[in-house]
Amino acid sequence: MQNNPDPLADAAELRRQAERQLVNQQAPGPSAESAQRLLHELQVHQIELEMQNEALREAREVAESALERFTELYDYAPLGYLTLDRGSVIRQANLAAAGLLGMERGKLSRRNFEFFIESGDVPVYRAFLARVLAGGAKETCELALTHKGKSPRFLRLEASADETGQNCRVAMLDITELRQTAQTLKENEEKFRSIYEGSNDAIMLMTENGFFDCNTRALEMFGVTGKDELLFLHPFQVSPPIQPDGRDSFSSENEKIATAFKQGSHHFEWVHRRKNGEDFPAEVHLSAFDYQGERVLQATVRDITRRKQAEQALHRLSDDLRAPVQAIEGFSRVLLDDYRDKLDAQGQRLLKEVQGNSQKMVALIDAIVAFSRTGQPAGRAGPHEGRAGEMDQ
Repeated sequence: MQNNPDPLADAAELRRQAERQLVNQQAPGPSAESAQRLLHELQVHQIELEMQNEALREAREVAESALERFTELYDYAPLGYLTLDRGSVIRQANLAAAGLLGMERGKLSRRNFEFFIESGDVPVYRAFLARVLAGGAKETCELALTHKGKSPRFLRLEASADETGQNCRVAMLDITELRQTAQTLKENEEKFRSIYEGSNDAIMLMTENGFFDCNTRALEMFGVTGKDELLFLHPFQVSPPIQPDGRDSFSSENEKIATAFKQGSHHFEWVHRRKNGEDFPAEVHLSAFDYQGERVLQATVRDITRRKQAEQALHRLSDDLRAPVQAIEGFSRVLLDDYRDKLDAQGQRLLKEVQGNSQKMVALIDAIVAFSRTGQPAGRAGPHEGRAGEMDQ
């Protein structure tokens, strides 16, 4: 009779076989060398992680420092900076912007920028904002802020859209003083132009090469119809070839122009010539000044024809007056010289009185003539006295 197998014994044997097979399949344990190499790799990796962590920390500090500097530059920049959304609402502003808008920075947030703009300039601003948000190019505009009884303030805005295209960054520059200066210059220019065109004297602006501007009176004085006939001519080209002092006009005028540039001004008498060939005496005053970055001269020319004619008439009149007075003085001198012994003391005294009064009359006539020419008594001729071409002061 056969023995039946024991199931429990079979199971235990099977487990032992499985364990032996598992032991045979397991890899051999690491050697000491491989363990040392693994430890080295772990230590290197740890150092790499520490170095990366230090680099990240330094990068963060640099970024924080740069952000701090940027914030400081932004806040304390001399220009006003704003960030606006599509609805013109202020999202960000620096201190200069708050100062320009007259409101604390903390109260600017969520305010519509149009609130600060003069009503007449709001359409200009809206068109400006639309252009900025529609394209990537920078746009500029000028507008006035509401002033509420104070002097108006003018701003120049320069803006561009941000990366999203939903906001725009705006730089604001206060141009109030610039506007005021420009207005003052405009008013002064208008005054100068009024005086320039309304003067009874011919006024020309010139360089060493000739005239480049003139007033209406200059056209009338020289007998031309348009500026193109006079401009770019040299003064000697509107003068006779020879001046009354015998010098040629070209070289003499060049000397006077050089003197005016050197000394700042020069005054003299000159003979000019009109287009029709008529010569006329003139007083010329040259003044040097800076114009558009160049040193130029203003030539003021006064036609003194009538004055010269009056002087000649006065000279003739003085000769007519002087002749009989001198005759009386001469006769009285002859009587005193030739008939002194035949005259009593009373007669001699009267003749001497006649002679003295005659001499005084001649001196008075000379003084009147001198005064009519210079405005000063005889013997004190002013700096402008002299014949044409001789008044080189």
